[in-house]
Amino acid sequence: MQLQQLTQLVANPPFRQYQIHLSIQTWRDFEQQFQLHFFLVNTEADVINTLEETSYHQGGQTVNDYLDNFQTLVSNVGYTDPQTLVVKFR
Repeated sequence: MQLQQLTQLVANPPFRQYQIHLSIQTWRDFEQQFQLHFFLVNTEADVINTLEETSYHQGGQTVNDYLDNFQTLVSNVGYTDPQTLVVKFR
């Protein structure tokens, strides 16, 4: 690649990053914008779907890793009923 081509590529990259102009005045504004751009739209529905899938099980995870993941999922969805927890824990 010639120097002129390299200079042109650096000056005009083929993939430009998009800038998002947000009005963030408070910490709460930041949290809302962060969640809007980087989290699933409906975390609760996603967690419920994960727990309902027949493919969700310990698999190759260690017991500790599976337990940590399970506890995170049920806390995100708010499951507290012991019977529900036993049924979902496979």
